[in-house]
Order: sequence, then structure tokens, then C-alpha cells
Amino acid sequence: MIGAVCGILAGFVLRKDMDDTRTMVTLLVSILLTSCVGFFFNNQVMPSPVLNFMLIGMAFSAAFSNMMSEERLEQLMRVFNPVLGVPMILVILNLGAPFDYHLILGAESIRLFIFLFVLAGNTLVLILELQLRILQLRLRNI
Repeated sequence: MIGAVCGILAGFVLRKDMDDTRTMVTLLVSILLTSCVGFFFNNQVMPSPVLNFMLIGMAFSAAFSNMMSEERLEQLMRVFNPVLGVPMILVILNLGAPFDYHLILGAESIRLFIFLFVLAGNTLVLILELQLRILQLRLRNI
């Protein structure tokens, strides 16, 4: 609900024509505000931290992307795609953060598992990015 409401509000602002710099600043500010609202509800309103920020982000992007034209959405994706790569890499690295690497380096049998885990995460991101590109190409041909 948080992501959808913030996404609708951001959609009203983002669907207006603006240059690339204003688009990027507006999108980043709206993402930051959505995160702040989620953080507030997660730490102040809820009895314990239970919100999934990944779902908030998906609802946010689904709400605003359905409010704008295809041309505007293509412009927004062209501007934001280079920035999106950095958080994706951080998410993948964060998946491996809970591991105690001193134990891993001492255990021969786990090295292969960790290597496959990191490889699978990177492969998943590449597959999702490829599917997004294919979907964008199909939408252009419609």
C-alpha cells in the first residue's frame, strides 16, 4: 500500500515532460521519500520491523509506470538504467554479507557452494535484464 500510494503521487509528477536531469532528480527524490515513509511505518507504527522494502519498491514502480505514456517511460528507463546497475550489484553483494569468510576459506566443501551461489545471483540479474530488454523490443514492435 505504501509503495502504490507513493508511486501514484510520483506518477502525477513524472508523467509531465521534463529534461533528463529533472527526471532523474525527481525519480531519485520520490524513491527516497518512499523509502522514508516505509522506514517510518516499519520502525514507528508497526510493533516490530515487518515491512518488505523490495515489495514496496515493486508496488511503487508498477504504480507510476502504468500512469505514463510509452515514450515517457522509455525516456525514464533510458535515464535511470545506468543508475539502477549500482543498487543491483549492492543487492547481490549484500546476499553474501552474512557469510563468515574466515570459515569459508577454511572449509573446502563450501567454497564451491559459495562460488555457485554468487554465480547464480549474477546470472539471475543478467537473465532479468535480458528479459527486460526483450520485452522493451517487443513493445516497440507493437
